[in-house]
Amino acid sequence: MELFHRPANRFVAEFIGSPPMNFITAQVRQESNGQVMAQTNSLGEVPLTDFKFVKNESVHLGLRPQYIGLGEGPDTHHRFEATVGVTVRLGSETLINLTTENDTKLRAVFPDDLEIVSGQSGVFNFDVNKLRVFEV
Repeated sequence: MELFHRPANRFVAEFIGSPPMNFITAQVRQESNGQVMAQTNSLGEVPLTDFKFVKNESVHLGLRPQYIGLGEGPDTHHRFEATVGVTVRLGSETLINLTTENDTKLRAVFPDDLEIVSGQSGVFNFDVNKLRVFEV
């Protein structure tokens, strides 16, 4: 499970897990208070934890579909808006294709037979501590 939760590089992250990990391009910067932020076109500014900062580094953020939640989520989670595309109900889980405001495609997996309608917009969230950061 270590390879699934904390892959060492993008190559490993791409082939471990189904559906595959979502990848989002970001530019990293450090704020005056020391907080490292990843600026993305699709998710806005995302705070990074446990990240060795390199000035103006371009990175890929890796986010497992299983780590995306529906709604606001806890205060520690990053929120983003997306539109629901195709949904696939698989019995014990539901696979949802999402499109963010800037047309980035993401996949999310929910553990139940979630009742959600294609074309519906909503708020989704993820725990920033579960993001993986990979070199471009």
